[in-house]
Amino acid sequence: MIKKYINGAGITQNMPKIKLEGYLCLRCNHKWVPRDEKLPIVCPKCKSPYWNTPKKENE
Repeated sequence: MIKKYINGAGITQNMPKIKLEGYLCLRCNHKWVPRDEKLPIVCPKCKSPYWNTPKKENE
């Protein structure tokens, strides 16, 4: 899918859409793209070390 955008000069141009792989924190729903290939230790937003483990609901 190609989206159009208007640059500063008022000219409409086609802009290609790309997909990036990243991570999602299952605690705070923060999404980020890592800087390196290692698995993150904590979520960069909420700092939870359990970012890849869903929260347990209290019953």
